[in-house]
Amino acid sequence: MCGIGGYFLKQGATAPDGVLQRMEQALRHRGPDGSTIMTEGQAGFCHTRLAIIDVEGGAQPFVHQHENSRCLSMANGEIYNHRELRADLDQFKLASASDCEVLLPLWLRDGDGFTLQLRGMYAAALYDGSTGRGCLIRDPFGIKPLYVIEDERGVFFASEISALKSSLQLDCDIDPLAAASLLDRQFVIGGRTPYEGAASGHNLAPRWNIAPGTMIDTITGDEDRSMTPAHWGLVNPKSPRPLINARGETMLEKPTFADAARHRRCVVVATGWYEWKAPRQPYYIRRRDGAPMAMAGLYRLNADHQPAERSAVIVTRSAVAGLGEVHHRAPLLLGPESLNRWLDPSCPEAVIEAMVLPEDGGDLEWYPVSAEVGSVRADHEGLMQRDDSHGQVPPAQMELF
Repeated sequence: MCGIGGYFLKQGATAPDGVLQRMEQALRHRGPDGSTIMTEGQAGFCHTRLAIIDVEGGAQPFVHQHENSRCLSMANGEIYNHRELRADLDQFKLASASDCEVLLPLWLRDGDGFTLQLRGMYAAALYDGSTGRGCLIRDPFGIKPLYVIEDERGVFFASEISALKSSLQLDCDIDPLAAASLLDRQFVIGGRTPYEGAASGHNLAPRWNIAPGTMIDTITGDEDRSMTPAHWGLVNPKSPRPLINARGETMLEKPTFADAARHRRCVVVATGWYEWKAPRQPYYIRRRDGAPMAMAGLYRLNADHQPAERSAVIVTRSAVAGLGEVHHRAPLLLGPESLNRWLDPSCPEAVIEAMVLPEDGGDLEWYPVSAEVGSVRADHEGLMQRDDSHGQVPPAQMELF
């Protein structure tokens, strides 16, 4: 067992004095064989190590040069298939034989979808100095602990809540519902923790370019309607690529989707989506008032928990009037009443079918954006800004729905 802790700061923010030193002290019992504190750009990392693999050379954080910038990573856990992954990383100069060093080059090369290649139990933090972007990951079963607190300064994380409390000098109130769940069930539902303001499970920090093949947050019809992560895409033996969408008009008839359409419906919350208009011009589509929208989805439970415990697709229908100029298909958007019916497992099929009927779409707007959105590694707020330069994107990124 090791201990990891640190922060990703927002632009212009500064970290509290001594926060990493206090984290290191609080996590020292998790790593008696050494500790390191390191900062780079808007990130600060501290790692306390229990040395098991590459005892002499596996100290963390790991550092790699990428596009003339320093990139950092650190982890708690073990990557079981690290030797197979390492064999495909010839273009990177790895400095150790540690199983966890493969995480950073995989992320720099493949983007957030790199986690689908991992087999193991892990919690890790990564930082790309060339983009100023940070990333937190955790194994699908949540074996290795990772806790997060977000405030006006940024995101702070650690292997233990006690490290966050002491390093940030917080006086956290007890969350009665979460504490009761822990005592009754030995776990806490919905990514909550016994302390208000501290989250476990997955980080809901903003993402501006969520690509198929990565994790998306879904809401199901469970009693607490909590966010549940799912892999975007269903593996289909008849298709060379995972299915990322389901046509609403035929979902109740198609064997691939029929069972999920009847019993496992979900909602994906987003502020908008990207679509490509010929010749290769990306557009951003959103509500005129900027409010979040609820996209209808279907999910499946994966028996082998690969590539994740759940996989999901987004339900589509014919594009509303006007939007068809950009693309002929669009997500099925749900209003407050239809959202509740969609998540109700007892909702009649006729009602579900009626939801797929096109509406006028008068509350939507769309405009061209930068071709940079075609890169899965691009993930910043500027991607949603209007761009009339009519840039080109790779053919593989020409349409989403």
